Amino acid sequence: MPAFYFQNSDPSEEPLSINVRVHSKWEALGDMPGTSYDYAERREEIPKIVFDLREVTPRRNAVVVVSEAEGYAVDHYDPSDDFTTTAAVKRLSAAEVANYPAPPEED
Repeated sequence: MPAFYFQNSDPSEEPLSINVRVHSKWEALGDMPGTSYDYAERREEIPKIVFDLREVTPRRNAVVVVSEAEGYAVDHYDPSDDFTTTAAVKRLSAAEVANYPAPPEED
């Protein structure tokens, strides 16, 4: 999907137009495998973004905006496979995303 990449997390900088794949999964936290006790559990979203290394090498704290309502801050990234790398990201709040321009909507 099209995205804007802000290397220095500064909304006033010129964004780099890139393509990314956003993946989210829900994981149970607090579960203790092998027990049947009623420990407190919760599910938390774990977002990740796959970057094409021909377009950009992600940096910690860079911001990726995929729409007017969806943006992420890069935390760390896994070793690359020569073509792509997957980064653990943190979803930005609606107020934080509102500070950044968004890529045009796809038709």
